[in-house]
Amino acid sequence: MPGSKELNITVTYHDSCHLNRKVGVKKEPRTLLQSIKGINFVEMPEADRCCGGAGTFNIKQYDISMKILKRKMDNFSITDAEVLTVGCPSCRMQLTHGLEKYSLNSKDIRHPVEILAMTYKDGGE
Repeated sequence: MPGSKELNITVTYHDSCHLNRKVGVKKEPRTLLQSIKGINFVEMPEADRCCGGAGTFNIKQYDISMKILKRKMDNFSITDAEVLTVGCPSCRMQLTHGLEKYSLNSKDIRHPVEILAMTYKDGGE
């Protein structure tokens, strides 16, 4: 359950391949984010498309990985979201690289639980 602090940010969500395809986690992160007061949730085009991280794929197949990442960053940019949320550490590393590579330094990458935790800070419950 979210705390009382209103966040007033726009967020989107990236479905990591293993959470979405293997574990079936798709609706839950969105439900959590949308339950937070002040969150403007914007669905990202192709949110369930791979970011190109895929374990060591981004090391072994760097050029292909960067083409996949470029498409993901373009889709993120379309949302005008300030924060891209993701539940997978490997995806987070890849997407963070994307922020740097495509000069999206004003944007942020967070785990959905980090967003939830923000509702408890500075006057939250």
